[in-house]
Amino acid sequence: MLEEQIAVKDELGMHLRSIMAFVSVAMRFESQISVRFEGEVADGKSPWALLGLGIVPGSKICILANGSDEERAIRDLRILAENDFQPSE
Repeated sequence: MLEEQIAVKDELGMHLRSIMAFVSVAMRFESQISVRFEGEVADGKSPWALLGLGIVPGSKICILANGSDEERAIRDLRILAENDFQPSE
């Protein structure tokens, strides 16, 4: 299992648009993806679970990945967060 802490820089925190971008990237991987915030853990492939975390701007979250492609999953999700959850196409 790998984990990485990242800062949420988006001025709106993790709202529905950014959550959907996160879930879209997370769904590409076989690994289990989770997000930990303030002691709560949510399924990183479930928009409703992520929305329930209430992640506000400036928060630090921990992305956890467990599986055969965990390194790529963490890398791609970190890049997404660094780009304010704007998917690169």
